Amino acid sequence: MLALILLPLELAVAAVVLVTQQAQRAGQAELRRVRMTLKEGQRLSEARRRVREGQARVEKTVDCSTDTIEAVHLALADLSFDIWGSGNAGKARAAHHRHAGTVYQSIRLANRGVGRLVSGLFRDGDKPGRNDHDDRDG
Repeated sequence: MLALILLPLELAVAAVVLVTQQAQRAGQAELRRVRMTLKEGQRLSEARRRVREGQARVEKTVDCSTDTIEAVHLALADLSFDIWGSGNAGKARAAHHRHAGTVYQSIRLANRGVGRLVSGLFRDGDKPGRNDHDDRDG
């Protein structure tokens, strides 16, 4: 009689153990999947960071090169205007420098715009957009 009472209890315990083992295996599989997803996310985040850093270096290089080229251009133009001498040379020099300044400023603005576009494309998806660029006016 005791055996008749214990048998259903033993079956219930065995069923609970079986279900617990299955849940444990499923939990371990889910944990492995989450770890792999986390590693993929970390690799993607690192790749994004490297692209943003490279983009910032390129943007800075273009900006500095533009400054240097502009300075050399204006110095050479000044030499030419100095050789040209008086008369309309002063007006021509002023117009040249004004137009050249506009061109070089356009290059700087385009460079910053492209930089913002590229850095925005490689921004982490869960972080709000931000601008790390130099927003100087000159």
